[in-house]
Amino acid sequence: MASLTTDQKAKLEQYLDGFKEFMGTAQGLEWDAERKQRKEEFSKKLGKEHISHLTEEEFKDLLKSLWANAMWVKKDVKANKVVQDNGIEKIRKEFEELLYGTNPLHQRYDRFKKTIKGLGISSISEMLVFVSPDKYCLWNRTPINVLPFLGMKNLLPNKVWNTWSVDGKSYEECNKILGLIREELEFKGFPHTDFVDVDLYLYYLLDKVMPIEEAKRAERLREEAKIVREKELTEKLTTVSTHEEAEGLLLELGNLLGYDTFVSLRDRSKPYKEKTLGEIATLQEIPEFTFRETLEVVREIDVIWFRTEGYPEYCFEVEHTTNVKDGLLRLYQISPLKGIKFFIVAPTEALSKFEIELSRIPFTRIKERYKFKSYQDLVSFLETATKYHCQKKDFGLD
Repeated sequence: MASLTTDQKAKLEQYLDGFKEFMGTAQGLEWDAERKQRKEEFSKKLGKEHISHLTEEEFKDLLKSLWANAMWVKKDVKANKVVQDNGIEKIRKEFEELLYGTNPLHQRYDRFKKTIKGLGISSISEMLVFVSPDKYCLWNRTPINVLPFLGMKNLLPNKVWNTWSVDGKSYEECNKILGLIREELEFKGFPHTDFVDVDLYLYYLLDKVMPIEEAKRAERLREEAKIVREKELTEKLTTVSTHEEAEGLLLELGNLLGYDTFVSLRDRSKPYKEKTLGEIATLQEIPEFTFRETLEVVREIDVIWFRTEGYPEYCFEVEHTTNVKDGLLRLYQISPLKGIKFFIVAPTEALSKFEIELSRIPFTRIKERYKFKSYQDLVSFLETATKYHCQKKDFGLD
């Protein structure tokens, strides 16, 4: 015999305090009042004493009021068709047998489903539960969505998750499992619980709890995806193995920071991440911000970041070998241009060579304008900028 596991009971209990609080609100009281009114209406019209006198209009009113038929566009037309296709005499007879017959439930359900056209499990079980809430459960989209959320999908056969495939045997199984929930609710302090109360709790979970939990889950997935994305970026940027790779990282970093970027003409066609360096740079030609002779020198600098006004702000020379003199000299040639900062980017072991060269003429004359940054400094800064860029995008800032 099926029973709830400790984890399933804990999941069921997890939201009971919130449910109790909700039932004291205006909406909770409204939901409860609606169900009480339905019990009264359905048990009167389909009651044992009245069912043999059920009129067509009474039955049509019941059909039109069903939650299962809320999507009917032309409710009068649909209700008329059900009555016309079956006849009121047959409807009375089959409902009486379904509700009050002595055969097992699965036999009565299968007979009714086979005999009466136009009604599915949602409609049938809705009428059953409001006539006899102590005997029959409501099986519709609410338990179909909520039971998996409660970790109870494994307790029922596969066919119950599609309302069109529910037969008498599977409806009996639904009745048993929702009966276990009913027992658990009674055990947890809800006396005189019936299947309508079970539906009320499950609908509370569907309408009030699951959207919040799904939003939390989506946020967790976004955070996990961001962590994975940042980790992948970090792993890709842990080493710099070529001159072109360092130039590519400088271009990416400048782009992320909002600069216009330029790469030297001699390196534009060199490959980087399935593109060329020229395709990574945002500028195909440098702005004419100074004399033509000076521009010819500037075009040979490895990477330049420009302000939006078209004036260079940072110039970078990548020295993949330990010979940093060539880069220092190229930068020195444009030293008359004021306000530009010069960087040598190289492996860490090139730092001592950089310091020695900086103590010599002519570089010592402007040594305060030169800065040395290692490949690891570049990688670290790009990682930080990339994380910031991702967080900015996730926050909704373009």
